[in-house]
Parts: sequence; C-alpha cells; structure tokens
Amino acid sequence: MALILAVDDESSGLYFRKLILEHAGHTVLSSTGVDEALTLFRDNPVDIVVTDHLLGRQTGNDMAEEMKRTKPAVPIILLSGTSTIPEALVHADAFLSKTEGPEQLLETVQQLLSRQGDSPETIPPQAKRATLQELLAAIVDDSDDAILSKGLNGTILTWNRAAERMYEYRADEVIGKNVSILLPPDRPHEVSEILQRLRQGEKIERFETTRRTKGGRMVNVSLTISPVRDAGGEIIAASTIARDITQTKMAEQALRTSEKLAVAGRMAATIAHEINNPLETVTNVLYLLSRNPRMDEQARQHLKIADEELRRISQITRSTLGLYRERDTTPGPVNLTEMIEKPAHVLSAPGAVTGREG
Repeated sequence: MALILAVDDESSGLYFRKLILEHAGHTVLSSTGVDEALTLFRDNPVDIVVTDHLLGRQTGNDMAEEMKRTKPAVPIILLSGTSTIPEALVHADAFLSKTEGPEQLLETVQQLLSRQGDSPETIPPQAKRATLQELLAAIVDDSDDAILSKGLNGTILTWNRAAERMYEYRADEVIGKNVSILLPPDRPHEVSEILQRLRQGEKIERFETTRRTKGGRMVNVSLTISPVRDAGGEIIAASTIARDITQTKMAEQALRTSEKLAVAGRMAATIAHEINNPLETVTNVLYLLSRNPRMDEQARQHLKIADEELRRISQITRSTLGLYRERDTTPGPVNLTEMIEKPAHVLSAPGAVTGREG
C-alpha cells in the first residue's frame, strides 16, 4: 500500500482518480493547486505523485522540478489530455494520456513502486483481475456521495447506493424514469435548464439546491454535474455527484438566528439604557414633590402611586438590560397578592381614568 499525492485543477477528474487509486488499496492525498500540493509533498512521506500536465497557469513539469529538488527518489507520473508527450520529461518519470484509462494508470503506478523495492502485492489481486467496467462500478457504488447518470432527456441511467440512502428510492424504482421526480414543486423547470447547459458542454460545479425524497422530505444538496462524451467527443449523457448539505444549512440558519437575537438584545439594552435617563429625572421630581409641606393627603397618595409605578418601569428596564448583560437568575419569593392589588389600587384611586364617561 502506497501514499500517493494526486494533483489536478479539474476537481471532477481528481475526484474519480482518487477513488480509483483508493479502491486499488492506496492512500491518496489530493490537491487542486500547486502551492498546496508542494506543501503536502514536503510534509508527508509520499511514495509517488500523479499530476496533470496543465495546472492553471503552471505545469505539472514545473511542479515536478520543485519536487525533485526536495525528494529526488519519489517517482512522478505526468498525465495529459493529449496522446503525445507535451514537452520533454526532464523531471517526470512517466507520461500517460488520460485516454489510456484507469488500468494503465494502476499498472504504471505499480511499475514505478516496484522499482523502489515495493512489494508487487501493493495492488490487491482482485483489483488486478477486475475489468475496467467492474472497477468503475465498484468505485461509484461504494462512494459516500450520491452518484447518478442520466440521458440528455433526463432519463436516469445509473443510481448508486448512496443515492438510494439520500433520496430513499431503490435503483429499480428510478432507473428509466425522469430525474424530475426529485424536483420539489417550487422548482419545476430546474432539470430542463440544467440539461440545456449540459448540451452546450457546460459543467456545473457546487450548485446548491433542494431535492425531494420518496417520502416527501426536502433535502439540501450540493450538485456537481458534468457532461459525458463518447469516443468521438459528442455529449451523450450527464453524470451527477450529489452531497447532502442539509445539516450544514440548518447550522447556518441557527447561526443567523443567534446573530439576530444578539442584535435584538443589544438594541433592547440600548433602548432600556436611554429610558433610564429620563426615568431618573422623573423619580427625583416626585421625591421633591413628596416633601412639599403644602401638598394635601390625596396628592401625597397620588404621588406614592406614581412613585410605585415608576419603580415598576425601572424593574422592566433592568430586565430588558438583562437580555444582553449577565444577570442574577437566582429564584426569589414574590408576593402575588401585592402584584395584583397595586394595579387595582391605581384604577380605583380618585381621579383615575377608567375609560368611562362620568
């Protein structure tokens, strides 16, 4: 078993190449960028590197040159979409055209590892005997992501076990039917729009949407949809890799709700703080009035009621501030009778406004 570093700026190609190598018994580190790949190469005991020739503005050969300076004994396989070597293999140990398929890649990996003294049993015998179709089918079926393929008219052609778990349909229930059975009612035209883009050769990556399961449950999914071409380059179908992101979306919504509550708490605290300023002034005025010797007993009674109501307002503002600030939540005794009698006393006091005409 070897530790392989796979590098390709095309994420879909890298994804399936990684699955093929892992299915053959290897451990695979993957990267879509040169800088990240060089860091992984330096920090890990990599046995072999498999890289695409074109990596954005840089080439796999340039990266290989840097790797050879660090660890010259590690073999490097250079892949290309062409069938001829694009440049002199000064730093790479082998060249493969992507059209040669997974079996040739696994064979080349084994040959280079054998030169390093690795056991020829690195690849399990069952993987060596597997046909290309069996190997690819096993990789797709064992994937944790839902993988399906469909014709350009939307008819489902293949359906792996992860798709069964995600969408709750068995393969025999959906193969031959249109993929639109997964659409929720609010997205009736989404499949036709996607198929139109695929017919034009467009690849759709990390497209977030919703799908409906057999039981009617809505699932948030991230889709990568790629056109499938025949040997002549003509688009004949489409492959879809779907990942369930429902839990991620729920966590994001919970975070947004928490942030809104925090903002509401800060706003309430600010308002309560501003109320406390005039509240103090009114309290002080009532205090001074209560000490006026010319005030009769009825007026003093009214002032007492007003003072008690102001204290209630003060308690409300303190509670509102507690939405944002730390506060003492220790339970304490409450006189329910007193709480009820105070508002009743206010309403029954002489001169109180009752809402009825006298």
